[in-house]
Amino acid sequence: MVACAYDNTTRMMPWILAMEPTMTVQRCANLAMAQGYPVFGLQYGTTCYAGVSMQRTFVMGIAPAERCNAPCGGNSATTCGGNMALSVYEFYQCAGG
Repeated sequence: MVACAYDNTTRMMPWILAMEPTMTVQRCANLAMAQGYPVFGLQYGTTCYAGVSMQRTFVMGIAPAERCNAPCGGNSATTCGGNMALSVYEFYQCAGG
């Protein structure tokens, strides 16, 4: 996870990729990667969002890590955001690849 970010009703990540009761970080990553989004985030334990810019994602600011406290629906050992808070991830391209 890059960070926990505050969200609001206009959504810092504008695209909902899925709302699934069995959501995991890996599932959201797979959905984002398949559609070419470099940034993705999870909220409420079950919702996967995507975006194209880390800059837009943090417009509302970085939230304390404790705000991203919702267990992932499909893996309660990890967290998937929280109430109006996104667990934010970004794909990085390795040098030479």
